[in-house]
Amino acid sequence: SVPQTAPELTKTMLSGEAIAEQFHRNLLSNEAAMEYVLSRGIKQSQIDAGLVGLCSAYSNHWLPLMRGRITVPIRDAHGKILAFAGRQHEPMRELTERALWDKYSDEPKKAEDRVQKWLKGKWLNEPFPKNRHLYNLDLAKDAAREMGYLVIVEGYFDALVLAGRSLPNTVAVCGVALS
Repeated sequence: SVPQTAPELTKTMLSGEAIAEQFHRNLLSNEAAMEYVLSRGIKQSQIDAGLVGLCSAYSNHWLPLMRGRITVPIRDAHGKILAFAGRQHEPMRELTERALWDKYSDEPKKAEDRVQKWLKGKWLNEPFPKNRHLYNLDLAKDAAREMGYLVIVEGYFDALVLAGRSLPNTVAVCGVALS
């Protein structure tokens, strides 16, 4: 049997729900991140429901580029967590860069590569079949059935904001293509 690497071990030991709960606690304890999320129009009730979180800069999450990002759990139509998406949070930039350098201190090229990739993408998605899922469908499907239609938007936060403001039938695409 081949021993698991640390990232694989972290992914298999923690369920998506446990990771979401940790990210939720991180968000609640970070004043700047909470201010940012609320300023984007996301309601406190959505935060309380765990629809938004924060991956700490020194997290052992299996995807290092998720560090220092505001997170949203991506769920399938039945509510099972498939992956997480994360948005850069500028106040965590310096700490995240330091954390990446600390993690890859014995591999400077890898550290620099990770920092540049973190800086490059405002949003990052964990790998999952993005073209087969709609963000927030698990929460929007009943309202969509009742109203007879879905509102489809581009961004995760856009979907949360509209769903929180009397359009509970709002979903977002998870990537650049919808199949």
